[in-house]
Amino acid sequence: MLSQFNKISEKLSRSILIRSAFYYDGNQCTPLATINGQAGRNWFAGKKARPIVVVARNSYKELIKTYPVSDKSDLKKIILSEFGKNVLYKIGSFDNNQQRVQIISWLPAVLEVATDSIILIPETWLFAASQTAGSCHKVTSADTELVIHIDRDGLVRSFFPQGLLQSESAIRSALGISPATELQSWQRDAFLQRQLDSLFALPVNVLVNWQSRSNSKPAFNIRQLLVTAAVAVTLYGVIGSGYLYALNSSRQSQLERLSSDVADKLAIQSAMDEEQRKLAALVEAKGNWNLTLQHWDLLALLINQGVVLANVKSELDVMSVTGETESTTELVSLLSAHSAVSNIEFTAPMRRGRNGEFFSLRLTIDTAVPYPSAGAVPAALPQPGDTK
Repeated sequence: MLSQFNKISEKLSRSILIRSAFYYDGNQCTPLATINGQAGRNWFAGKKARPIVVVARNSYKELIKTYPVSDKSDLKKIILSEFGKNVLYKIGSFDNNQQRVQIISWLPAVLEVATDSIILIPETWLFAASQTAGSCHKVTSADTELVIHIDRDGLVRSFFPQGLLQSESAIRSALGISPATELQSWQRDAFLQRQLDSLFALPVNVLVNWQSRSNSKPAFNIRQLLVTAAVAVTLYGVIGSGYLYALNSSRQSQLERLSSDVADKLAIQSAMDEEQRKLAALVEAKGNWNLTLQHWDLLALLINQGVVLANVKSELDVMSVTGETESTTELVSLLSAHSAVSNIEFTAPMRRGRNGEFFSLRLTIDTAVPYPSAGAVPAALPQPGDTK
């Protein structure tokens, strides 16, 4: 019974959207169903009112900006102050104390259409709603091409390839996507059909957020307003109730809090694992140490030079040292000058790390050299009260 009700509800919602949606190509508004070959007469065909208008890419500008504002209510005030009401915006992630925001600015011709519309939808946003984050697409029509990239936040970047940006390699370079990312191809008809499918799947709250913010009042009569209200109420009842939406939002917030807690716990666990690794290295090193005064002298020299020791193994005349330093070349030069070191060998290639260079050295030590070596340790330890 529930399955049958869902099928009827889905069919009803699709029928309402087909009969209420238009497509603005930059010159005129055409019923979206007609473009996609869908059956059914548009309720508003031939009338001034157009409840839902999907706007072609050539009729608006896209802009992605960053703001050092984390509070979304303050951010919305800043956007409205900077761009006015006749824009759409989508808020992305907050990284490095910067909030990413996408702004859609309508061209003047669209603002004229907006006076007779309730909801304006950029076609790239509508298409992106049914695609995965990180995907890239090329839409081909008879006389033009459109490239669309959806980033990790669902923010959309799109452009018409021209001049030097026509090759696939140039497109990838302009968008900053790797060769591993597939550039999916679409014909114009399939692209418009996917927009219609996305429109059917959009939640009511997303449609409401995309409503026209034109300062002019729509030229609706009473009958048109009642029809529009009936469409909105029906959509709301079919797609979902306010209770389910609130419950879903609450669970999503709980999930985000849990995810944050898990991330914190994993960070603590990672730090503990690193400390345990260091302890294990010290325990292992302790078991392998057979130190003379010359060994201790060299260890003190390494530590005083800021070397981060990862492993130390020692015999009477050989000491193997693994660690990280700012400059392996300078370290080898310093050790070569030590009177107790007779030979230095690299036991593994040197490689760059995050904070310096990783090295693995084998030092041959002459234990017959008197200790302390010249310059290895101070002639006398500082006394309390010394200022030098």
